[in-house]
Amino acid sequence: MKRELTIQDIYFLARVKKIEVEHLMRLKEMLDPKRVRGILIRYEYKERAKGHEIPKRHIVDLLMKRYDASRSYVESIVYEKVAIQRHKECVQCGKNTSYYRWVKYNGLCRVCVNDRTINMG
Repeated sequence: MKRELTIQDIYFLARVKKIEVEHLMRLKEMLDPKRVRGILIRYEYKERAKGHEIPKRHIVDLLMKRYDASRSYVESIVYEKVAIQRHKECVQCGKNTSYYRWVKYNGLCRVCVNDRTINMG
């Protein structure tokens, strides 16, 4: 997927959000491309699906090509699927650790568990 917003993306966002293009062009560096594309994909999907003339799978294919994105990415935006958080924060130091280790070590990361065993022994 493209990392930066194109001029067409900015113009489309201005039309969708009813904001002046010049204002968005000045703020271009501050806009999150991932969120903007999510807004555009969701809007375009809803607009094309209104008439029921095109099957939804064809709309998803069109959006995949237009935004150079995978099917799962487009579907997650269109159907508003929320990603499962696979990490938890260590209760002692605040570092991210896998959910498996977080459960196994009672909320601690591997480093904090090692520190405790060294201090106890």
